[in-house]
Amino acid sequence: MTDGLTGAGIEQVWIEAMHEAFQEKPEPTDLMISTVLNEFVPLSKLMGEEIEGLRRWAKGRARPATTPAIERRSRKLSLKEGA
Repeated sequence: MTDGLTGAGIEQVWIEAMHEAFQEKPEPTDLMISTVLNEFVPLSKLMGEEIEGLRRWAKGRARPATTPAIERRSRKLSLKEGA
C-alpha cells in the first residue's frame, strides 16, 4: 500500500485523512486513510524520470545516502480489515 512513499508522503496522506475526518468524524477511519492512499500519487512515480536522471548523473559523482534498495529490508504498512 505504501510502496514508493517517503515519510513525508505518508505524513501527507495522514494530513489529508485528517482533513476528511474533520468534516465527518473526530478521527480518521481506516477507510478514510485507505481512500486517500489509493488516490495519492507519490513523488517517486510523479517525478520518476527526473529522479532517475538525477541518479544517473550522481553515479560516480556522489556517495549514496542510503544502501541500494535490494539490500534494504522493506517494511510495508497495511490496514487491518474490520479495525
